[in-house]
Amino acid sequence: MCATSRRGGGLAHIWLDGAAFFAAIDLKLFQVPASEGLAEWLERQALTVTAEDPYMQVAELDGWIVDHIWAAIRPAEPDAAWQMLPDVASPRLTVHWLGAADGYRRQGIGRLLQVAETWSISVGARAAGFSTYIGAPGTVSFYERTMGYARQAVYFHSRSPERGAADYRVLRWWGPPDSHLHMD
Repeated sequence: MCATSRRGGGLAHIWLDGAAFFAAIDLKLFQVPASEGLAEWLERQALTVTAEDPYMQVAELDGWIVDHIWAAIRPAEPDAAWQMLPDVASPRLTVHWLGAADGYRRQGIGRLLQVAETWSISVGARAAGFSTYIGAPGTVSFYERTMGYARQAVYFHSRSPERGAADYRVLRWWGPPDSHLHMD
């Protein structure tokens, strides 16, 4: 385990544990990142968040970081009146990262999420959301059964965005003129 004197080191340990966990499930979708410079990168990226209302907490046990959550409040969307999803009309909690060190999974990380939810309500959030890898054992059931969340969407992934592009013809494109899609 990494000591918490430098939070980036403790977070790097959890990040690498999580990467190894997911890479063992599907090496085509996940990789174990380089450990050299990871702590410093995490300190720059995760600990100096510029998002509005950042929320970060760690759980420590005997001086070691064992769990971490990084979240933020997304403000109400200015165009909410034209959106299909009513939640975008209110501030909502978005969880960017929830992780536990190997050996500490399924030992109370849900408490960090509950504390983040309580904080988000105190600052005006009316909903919470995030994504997780559906292929990870226990992950979906943890969020559904233990935490009371419901699946709302499915995220599809393709390594080949060009696949089928030759068969796709844009009849009218409303995007910016410098877009990668062009009208015939």
